[in-house]
Amino acid sequence: MTAMKFRLGDTVRVIDRADYHFDQVGRVTSIDKSPTAMMPFRITGLNPISPLWYAPDELILADKEPHA
Repeated sequence: MTAMKFRLGDTVRVIDRADYHFDQVGRVTSIDKSPTAMMPFRITGLNPISPLWYAPDELILADKEPHA
């Protein structure tokens, strides 16, 4: 098994320009560690209705958003 790019609780930014949530910040809340998982990172905070799943190349680590 290869090392995961992100860990649970990491704050990440969507970098896929074709994605509706491009440049938005969310948090990794689940990781699918199965070897066939194409989009192993479950991200919350982008969509108010449901969490979204992303591939490693669609995300980067982001600075934590300051609390308002």
